[in-house]
Amino acid sequence: MTFDETFDAMYEPLARYCYRLGGDRDVAEDIAQEAMVRFFERGIEGSEAGVRSWLFKTATHLVRDRYRVEENRKRLLQETPVTPLPPSTPEQSLEVNETRPGKKRVERLARARQRDVALEVLWIQLQGDRRRLGRRSHLSGHAALQG
Repeated sequence: MTFDETFDAMYEPLARYCYRLGGDRDVAEDIAQEAMVRFFERGIEGSEAGVRSWLFKTATHLVRDRYRVEENRKRLLQETPVTPLPPSTPEQSLEVNETRPGKKRVERLARARQRDVALEVLWIQLQGDRRRLGRRSHLSGHAALQG
């Protein structure tokens, strides 16, 4: 059987099977599609019964994996609930923003931007000096700034 023939023959029964296992039609269709993708990517071959068995077994594993992930997520959220409190004053808001992990990255970006602006100012000054002198420097602007 070609992939198209297999898909046409097996997708609907596979999606119904996944729906019976999980109870959610959208999830069932996603899992049936994932099983079909894996079937295609791995180039599974065999009799119609063998291919059907492989698809349904793969779908069963995908349903179980999805259930396991959902259960772990629920458990983790129960163990460590996320309850952010809104800051009550502007000062507290600043404190919250200053303690976020991205603060150091933002500070590095700000320093890099300051350096870039300083280099641009230096470049403009260099261009002005060259015009006043009435000649061109033998160095390119980039090399002059680096040196």
